[in-house]
Amino acid sequence: MAIMHLYYQNVAANAVVDLMTDGAAGALNGRFIRRNSRCSIAIEASAAGGAEYRVFTQNRTIIERSVCDGGGTDGVYPNLNEKAVPFAVAAGEILTVEVREIAGAGTVDVMGTLLVNPG
Repeated sequence: MAIMHLYYQNVAANAVVDLMTDGAAGALNGRFIRRNSRCSIAIEASAAGGAEYRVFTQNRTIIERSVCDGGGTDGVYPNLNEKAVPFAVAAGEILTVEVREIAGAGTVDVMGTLLVNPG
């Protein structure tokens, strides 16, 4: 089981970032799924309606573009028990968590919690 905290501060207006490679922690090895896994993700943005996210691999879209919960506090990661979206990932896939700033008027901070549970 691996838990990853994903964070990107100040996603610029209309920018697109990958939390698995561009986040504050740099490129995460956890994006390489070695065994079939059950995953859960929770993502929050610091501004309501300020960002959307999608989760995909090189082969398929897992979660279509969805608006991030707003009102999160910068640097405080969302709780999986309250906001998790579950999904499955197959062995050999490379996970991408893409975030897009959609307000177009400034910057937004994005925090996420990702759980990868093999099996």
